[in-house]
Amino acid sequence: MENEKRLIDAKEVAEKICELRFRVTGMRNGKTLLLEFAEKYRDEILRTICKAPTVDAVEVVHARKTESAISETGLMCTACYSDIDRDAVFCKYCGAKMDEGLKK
Repeated sequence: MENEKRLIDAKEVAEKICELRFRVTGMRNGKTLLLEFAEKYRDEILRTICKAPTVDAVEVVHARKTESAISETGLMCTACYSDIDRDAVFCKYCGAKMDEGLKK
């Protein structure tokens, strides 16, 4: 996974980091060493996540093809109600991804 670019939900990752629970590994002045490390670096880790580079992306709209008597092709996109070809993976009008199956 090294050098792999992926879209992540930075807010969710930050929340998961804040929820982490650590095991006791040793004591120093009544405080566990691992907890001391986590507290020291948690804010720096969260800042790094917030400053991470972003990519231009759009949310994928999921739709399906639905049979239609008024459509020239006999099928319509459920996102924009435009005619759609039977073998289309994406709607050529609205860009919706046809991955929710055929609706009759």
